[in-house]
Amino acid sequence: MLGTGKHSLLGKEFANDEKPQEAQVEYLTQPYQGMIGLSAGSRPGKEDETVARLDKVLNAVIAGNFTDQDIHRARVMLQSIYNFGAESNSGKADNLGFYETIAHLDFALNYLNNVNLVTKADLMACAQKYFGRPHYRLIVKGTPPKRGDY
Repeated sequence: MLGTGKHSLLGKEFANDEKPQEAQVEYLTQPYQGMIGLSAGSRPGKEDETVARLDKVLNAVIAGNFTDQDIHRARVMLQSIYNFGAESNSGKADNLGFYETIAHLDFALNYLNNVNLVTKADLMACAQKYFGRPHYRLIVKGTPPKRGDY
């Protein structure tokens, strides 16, 4: 919901720019704690503004300022990614083996149903838990290559 695709919450926040930037979130679904990667491209000199825009989206999720359509879109995307990976026998084996390795087989077998059980309140509580406190930020900036340098 936060950051996969141009219709995600971050995608919508950064799409209105004169030159659209990309922002995304990455997290490996697992039963144990892991790192949540939140990233966005920034123009030179606009780093603080970019971080403020990321925080704006995170705070909106904490406050519940997202729609049922946002939740539906995220569910469909997660289910599609999972189903696409299970279109072949090797894909099914990969899904089942992966989740048995990092968690347990039942997690994979119940994944699609569990995605549908997540509520707006669950999403808000999760956002509060993981984004409602200070977190580390790393911004790497560089000079864009000049024409012909790449």
